[in-house]
Amino acid sequence: VDLVSKVEEKEAKINAVKKNLVAVREACESAREHRNSITSVIQQHNLTIKTAQAELDRQLKQIDKLNKLEDGAECPVCMGIIKKDSYGKVLKHSHDSAEEQRIVIRNESNVIKTHDEELAKKNQSVTLSQKSITEAESTISLFEGEIREHRKEITRLSAISKPEGNSTEQVLEAEITELKRQAKVLKEECEGNSPYF
Repeated sequence: VDLVSKVEEKEAKINAVKKNLVAVREACESAREHRNSITSVIQQHNLTIKTAQAELDRQLKQIDKLNKLEDGAECPVCMGIIKKDSYGKVLKHSHDSAEEQRIVIRNESNVIKTHDEELAKKNQSVTLSQKSITEAESTISLFEGEIREHRKEITRLSAISKPEGNSTEQVLEAEITELKRQAKVLKEECEGNSPYF
């Protein structure tokens, strides 16, 4: 009886852990999906930074090239002849374009930094959820192992027959049974008709 109650108690605990496990798995999956979407956004921002960096490098090369140009060279932007009096306008255009790319890179880097913090939180959440899932599964396995052991013990104990007892106990049981029978007969006599009726 004690083992049966222990088995029922363990089964109730397993059911409670399984319910919690379902909720934790759903939360973990949701956190993973959110983490993946954040990673995708970060990749898009990194791509924007790479594009801006490539344009910045191109503009810096152009500025360097313009600084080295001599009077009468061909302009890489408008394909016209560069004269010293218009050289400043072309150089300013390249500097402005380079500064725009630097601003884009700074802004995208700040956005990535914000997303990285959020990604770290989601990674931590996923890690904690996975740890909880592992602990719950090991708890379920432990309880199931204990239940198997209890059931084996119940089977073993059920196979044991009731002991016969000694002869004194058997004599006493026979006397008790006889006395109960005599008491029943006397009770029926008392409740029945009087012998003098």
